Amino acid sequence: MPVMEGFMIVGREDASMKADAEFHFDWAQWWACAADANAARLDGVEALQARQRRRLQDLVDSALLAPHHRARLGTRPPDGWRLDALPVFRKRDLMAHFDACVTDPGVRSATGMRSGTAPEAAASRACS
Repeated sequence: MPVMEGFMIVGREDASMKADAEFHFDWAQWWACAADANAARLDGVEALQARQRRRLQDLVDSALLAPHHRARLGTRPPDGWRLDALPVFRKRDLMAHFDACVTDPGVRSATGMRSGTAPEAAASRACS
């Protein structure tokens, strides 16, 4: 039976997932997102594009806190970051360089892991 983690549905349920994931719905964040989506709808195309550029810049700035992403992305282009120009980042890259990809110093590949679990569990906690 699927369980819900944040907004992601996980297709299997086992004891380790129940121990790792407690669902918490943040109403304040939901309202903030809903208000922002409504404002984007009402503000017009130019405002929506400016919001998208700002959010992409914020996302890349966050990623640049991690050594692995900093090495992959290099310096900011003069005209700003473009989504279609960013390198593809695959799950196997994350698993191979997990500790260098995580921006929270309290999360490491060995954090909270038990026998038979994978770094994906720590990664999902870091993203929530």
